[in-house]
Amino acid sequence: MRVLYDHQIFQMQNFGGISRYFTELMLNRDYTKTDCKISLLFSSNEHLKNKALKKSTSYFPIKYNKKYYRYINFINKHFSNINLMIADYDIFHPTFYEDYYINNNFNKPYVITVYDLINEKYPEYFHNNEVFINKKRRVITNAKRIISISENTKKDIIDYYNVDESKIDVTYLAESLSSIQSIRTNDLPKNYLLYVGKRSGYKNFERFYKGINKILVSEQDLYLVCAGGGDFNYLEKQMFNENNTAHKIKYISFNSDAKLKFLYENAIAFIFPSLYEGFGIPVLESFASGCVTCLSNTSSLTEIGGKGALYFDPYSSDDSKNCVQHLPTLDKSNQYTNAGSNELTKYSWKQTLNETYDIYKKCLE
Repeated sequence: MRVLYDHQIFQMQNFGGISRYFTELMLNRDYTKTDCKISLLFSSNEHLKNKALKKSTSYFPIKYNKKYYRYINFINKHFSNINLMIADYDIFHPTFYEDYYINNNFNKPYVITVYDLINEKYPEYFHNNEVFINKKRRVITNAKRIISISENTKKDIIDYYNVDESKIDVTYLAESLSSIQSIRTNDLPKNYLLYVGKRSGYKNFERFYKGINKILVSEQDLYLVCAGGGDFNYLEKQMFNENNTAHKIKYISFNSDAKLKFLYENAIAFIFPSLYEGFGIPVLESFASGCVTCLSNTSSLTEIGGKGALYFDPYSSDDSKNCVQHLPTLDKSNQYTNAGSNELTKYSWKQTLNETYDIYKKCLE
């Protein structure tokens, strides 16, 4: 079976869950003997640097900023259209929701993965949202099959797009940290809470911070480490200064899974206060690193975290504060890290690929 993935997510992300998902599908393809290819010319994605992916893609690794994004997008999209016209594939699996191929008569089925419905549920956090949702609706409506990455997301797809349930397959994601050795990251405080990823909008960082800022002031040895998601902006720095916690909050960038794993391994706890997640790969990464895991009790997070995490109401600053205040009584051998390891056995990239391969076969039938 020949599968074609397009350029979209590898152009959008340098490092992230969705591009990891597609690279893992290609890295594990030997289980199903699937022949995979990415139609891509220019990318700065870190996951594509894996040498085992050379057979699947040939691209120019470049660094580009927002100023040149439109031009890179135009070139990559044109290259994807050429690959679609050549039609040297059986299944097309676009990596995001751009609808550039919908009106072209390529006469091949395509599968779309729906990662979440954040734009639909929280439109106030996004610009040009109506245009984005209209494209997403066209892509979902015209797809042969739809992959949902959680039961919660499946429910949202049905509620918002009135899609026939029989057209949707739920396929869980997995994590990639358990099989690697961590690498020390310098300049880390001894005792810290860990926050990973973007902080704006529905990620709910500001409300979470306001819940714990007094704890950071009163506990001299406690710090908050924010990993990835970009350095602190002016408003964040102003907020930290006004609360006298600027010296207690550290930003750490990372460019490898090994460094990310070290951050999880040495944290008192990983905190995920997001208002909504379609799946939440960081939950599994925390489990895989033996880290105490504290999650919002919303969307898919209780589904994925199961009995392996502590939960709090992300809309309540007091609730997040209470959750953090109980952490000093926990240690690395407590019931939550053990339960997290047990939950982790439910997920693997091999399982993700096998289920995805079955979905591809449904399309060809």
